Amino acid sequence: TAYASQNVDCEACHGPGSLHVAAPTAAPLGLARDTAASWRFVDDSGIAQRDPQLESRTELETCAQCHSRRSQFSDDFEPGDMLLDSFRPSVLEENLYHADGQIQDEVYVYGSFLQSRMHAAGVSCSDCHDPHSATLRFDGNALCGQCHVASRYDQSSHHGHERNTAGSFCVDCHMPATTYMVVDPRRDHSFRVPRPDLTTTIDTPNACNGCHIEETSDWASATLDEWFPGGRHTTSHYGEALHAGRTWAANRGESLREILIDPGMPAIVRATAITLLAQQLDDAAIELITDTLQGNEPLVQLAALDALQNLPLEMRVQPGQRFLTHSLRSLRMAAARVLLPARPTLSERRASDLDAALAEYREAQFFNADRPEGLLNWGTTLMQLGQTEAATGFLESAIEIAPYFAPAYINLADTLRLSGSEADAQSLLEEAITINPDDAGAHFALGLSLVRSGNADAAFDEFLTAAELAPGSPHYHYVIGIALNSRNDRAGALMSLANTHARFPGHRDTLLALATIHRDGGEIAAAIDYTNRLLALSASDSVARNLLAELEALAP
Repeated sequence: TAYASQNVDCEACHGPGSLHVAAPTAAPLGLARDTAASWRFVDDSGIAQRDPQLESRTELETCAQCHSRRSQFSDDFEPGDMLLDSFRPSVLEENLYHADGQIQDEVYVYGSFLQSRMHAAGVSCSDCHDPHSATLRFDGNALCGQCHVASRYDQSSHHGHERNTAGSFCVDCHMPATTYMVVDPRRDHSFRVPRPDLTTTIDTPNACNGCHIEETSDWASATLDEWFPGGRHTTSHYGEALHAGRTWAANRGESLREILIDPGMPAIVRATAITLLAQQLDDAAIELITDTLQGNEPLVQLAALDALQNLPLEMRVQPGQRFLTHSLRSLRMAAARVLLPARPTLSERRASDLDAALAEYREAQFFNADRPEGLLNWGTTLMQLGQTEAATGFLESAIEIAPYFAPAYINLADTLRLSGSEADAQSLLEEAITINPDDAGAHFALGLSLVRSGNADAAFDEFLTAAELAPGSPHYHYVIGIALNSRNDRAGALMSLANTHARFPGHRDTLLALATIHRDGGEIAAAIDYTNRLLALSASDSVARNLLAELEALAP
């Protein structure tokens, strides 16, 4: 490893500076503070508006190099570049963010700020922070008072607490802190109003009960109702849709689609909705996602490109191929990954574009080859290219540098299986489980291998273990029901699948299995009931519609 500076220096934010040193006036530094902009109070809202409106997010994206939870795939980034040309920020993923977008793991501000009304209004980092001293521009509520009239907002009538006590400071309610590594408190930069009602319904934290730990969330909600009748805390929140998506609620598809079509939603929220929708696509979701690719939000388009991975090859080419020459490298690489299996069907020009984007993807994985993920990604790409021997080498290297990394074992086992060495694949998966016994994916992969070898009993045990280790994964639980049915335990299968449906009512495959097993047993009324539940998930489900027509013809 080599470095030019031990810490953040001038060029980290302002770019190369040798010309500026030689001729400061002729070569001014980039990212200079916009002294012409100001915040003006133009109406009676008590909240200032930027004049002129912010046209560039250069400062935010420069800060996001470090102040974001992201992956990096190049060292080429210079201030003024788009973040997605060298980095890929995380969306509101489970275990990183709570369902309503509040910080959970250490996510470094950027993803939170993208959700905020501040971001939408054109606030940027240096409006609050002095980047050169690493201090706030003002102390206490005076910082927020730059844009929020103190006579309205810095009053007990607004915050409900005595001045200069806990709860009277803006950040107490709108930027609650989470402490990491015991000593490092980080404030949530989504600048949200407290939502104790969401604590009750989707189990997310709220600032009120963060202080009033002896009280219930219902008490906090009642207090807010008294202070702010009909306030913003009474409106719907995208956290409810993301929670439905994470928990496989019956309304997950409809709720996520509503988020996706709402142009007022923050881009990171819409991108998260796509990521969740992609776990189970129906015709309506596919149409929405392909429409989304016609928009102009790169983070949303990136998620939509990833979602194409779950479509048949013939459905990927038309919406995805133009992104092979997109101005942002992350989108070009995503398009290359999605379209690689469809290369033989592309025009000569598009095939050339794909090769160029794939070369960038290769460079990105080599950039990260000190970690197993980079080696795994390129190894699996080589598998798609039919270069099994080379792929094996990269997967073995991933295991060598990170013996705990189960995905490398699973994919290497696939290469062995494809070459006819099922026994070697099983041995490798058993090794993975020995090293990492709590990895559900390894147990599930071993179960599939055992099924192919005809050892159904041992396979069933592995499926059970996978489901126990990943209780929130409906697929593992669904497979247990299918396995029971294949073992002629119809009653056990129906009970298992019914329990899975009760826990994950929005999981399509479970409902389809219940409908078809009841149909095959001559229980037409029950089959019709489950099929109607399928159609409630998605009225455009052609398989469900055809099944219902078949069942109605069989009904007495």
